[in-house]
Amino acid sequence: MIIGIPDWSRYFEHRLQNIVFKQNFLKSLSYDQLQQLRRKIVRAMFDNPDIDRAGTFADYFDRHLHHDLGNPFRENVRSVISYEEYEEDSFFVHDFLSYVVRSNRGAIQNSVNWENDADEIERVLEVRVAVRFPDGHKRAGESEVLDMKRATDDSALPPRVVVNCSLADHAGIDGLIIEVEASYLVKRSRFQYWEMSTSTRDFSLTINHQSGYAVIFKAFVHDPALTRVERLTRQFHFECDSWMLAHNGVAWRLEPRAKPASLKEFVLANPLVGAQSLTNTPIARD
Repeated sequence: MIIGIPDWSRYFEHRLQNIVFKQNFLKSLSYDQLQQLRRKIVRAMFDNPDIDRAGTFADYFDRHLHHDLGNPFRENVRSVISYEEYEEDSFFVHDFLSYVVRSNRGAIQNSVNWENDADEIERVLEVRVAVRFPDGHKRAGESEVLDMKRATDDSALPPRVVVNCSLADHAGIDGLIIEVEASYLVKRSRFQYWEMSTSTRDFSLTINHQSGYAVIFKAFVHDPALTRVERLTRQFHFECDSWMLAHNGVAWRLEPRAKPASLKEFVLANPLVGAQSLTNTPIARD
């Protein structure tokens, strides 16, 4: 049997493709070699040999975002913040947060951190950090307090409180539930914000407040179409059903609600929006 040169070329080309894309071969390459291969694939996919030149988005992605693919992340983030009037110009705030940490390459996040800017909160009263063990764990449902800081009549907490709890003893527990609870005083005129420290999937924020206030709110996300906002008389609710990346976030402030002069004015200021409630369109209703 005689095989022509074109047939041999196709045979070896096919064999080389099989070798290059086999997982075992890829695992034998160094990190730098894999980076070079990935860049070549991206250039070929978009038919642009300069797609990752200095200053392009691909260059930015390589330097700032690509490594996040291999990092732990969190999901099912649930935050409930309740405001009550305190003295003339402050709110008493109860702040509860829970989320699930997910592992990547066999590891979860290293620690749980809570801190405030010195001028963000007027006075921190208490902070508690705990973990709850997930379903399937031998201690499923049990809670363990990692740290607690509490002001007393004799000893106030500093203006800037930093809590950093190591998760080294829980490093192999995928699905570990984190709970952070805090109470503090904040100026009524103060904007508050929350910047994501790591990639986050499925986020919700509920703000409970007295009926005389409205929530001024802004979300900084990549996919606003997958967010939803609801405004009730005494409650504000925001959901993001997609991913919020590191440095995405939300900002909000409570301000006095103007009282409508008539029922007609109230109806005009609070229209029914129907299916738009599935987007980032605010809903105002009683």
